[in-house]
Amino acid sequence: MKRRIYKTVIRPKMTYGAETRSDTERTRRLLETAEMKTLRKIDGKTLWDRVRSTDIRRRCKVDNINNWVRNRRIEWNDHISRMTTNRVVRKTIGGKTTKTMEGQLTRGTLKKQTVMSIQKEEEEKKFSRSNTFCRSIKQ
Repeated sequence: MKRRIYKTVIRPKMTYGAETRSDTERTRRLLETAEMKTLRKIDGKTLWDRVRSTDIRRRCKVDNINNWVRNRRIEWNDHISRMTTNRVVRKTIGGKTTKTMEGQLTRGTLKKQTVMSIQKEEEEKKFSRSNTFCRSIKQ
């Protein structure tokens, strides 16, 4: 029962907006730490018990949260690529970064953009936009 609550309530709440958030080492570490803290509580273990995280994940039958977020980000990218080109989200995600004359990013521009992290994940998984799964529309 606790595992079901974790998968349906806690994990989506922890990863809300992860599809569009910039993917840094710090955010991955924080997500994994929060996940393991929750799973250890569910399993009734503490850090003092010195049980490996992989064993706790296997007992709770839960995948690594960072892998889950990566898959959600790829699904989000597929969703964006299926949109028409006049949609605001597609224009924003597909846009280029603007730089000032001094070579600095303009105010409000993220240093590590979502587009860059998606491209990195596509390279890691050998995933290309041309091979995306197109859903058939039932009429």
